[in-house]
Amino acid sequence: MKIILIFIFFSILISSSNADEIIFDELKIKDEKHKFIKSKMSIINRFEEAKFINNFYYYSEDKVLKNFIDAAFFNATMYPGQATSWFRNFALKKKSKQACVPSEKNIFLEVKSIGSHISCLNIRFLDENKLASPNFVNEPKYFPLERRKFLIKKIIKQNELNFPKKMIRAEHYFYRAGDIYWVLISSQIDKDSKDEIDLFIKKIFKDHTNYEEQIRMNASVMLDFQTYQ
Repeated sequence: MKIILIFIFFSILISSSNADEIIFDELKIKDEKHKFIKSKMSIINRFEEAKFINNFYYYSEDKVLKNFIDAAFFNATMYPGQATSWFRNFALKKKSKQACVPSEKNIFLEVKSIGSHISCLNIRFLDENKLASPNFVNEPKYFPLERRKFLIKKIIKQNELNFPKKMIRAEHYFYRAGDIYWVLISSQIDKDSKDEIDLFIKKIFKDHTNYEEQIRMNASVMLDFQTYQ
């Protein structure tokens, strides 16, 4: 019972919302119109000194999903070797066509890796019913990431949400000396509107820089978006 109460307290502590932002550990995710709803379903797990938190937030109109945020924090600073191996396996594995690797679906992809810091941003169009992508199952061994896909489907089903025909996804990944963060933001968009896509990309560039600063990434690994302005 004591362990359950600790997990509940930790969940509340790690994620709260103010009028214009979602607080997730060290990250502040913008919610300017205070429209996101935090799902009661999440993954909270601990193994020895390591811990993993995965929260989900959504916004809908007329039962149509407009925005969805999948945010995770994996703290394994006591096991930096294993954490680095896992991050590189799921995020940087060649030919996986997911996370931080080249793919025909990518609109934008940039990765910087220096020492124990890695920063990655991938922007791509999201196929219908692929909200639970990418697949992080089976790693790391002691954390139940297989529940992630199940919970996302359950959130959609319980709230009777319909997928829009077209969505865009911004995937932010960070590795910092044993700490792993990801923030996956999916939004409804008109794929035929260049202006709408450009506005989304510019906002995401700014968000990524803010996240890097918030979690104190090494300045030399921070992505430089000046070339793409």
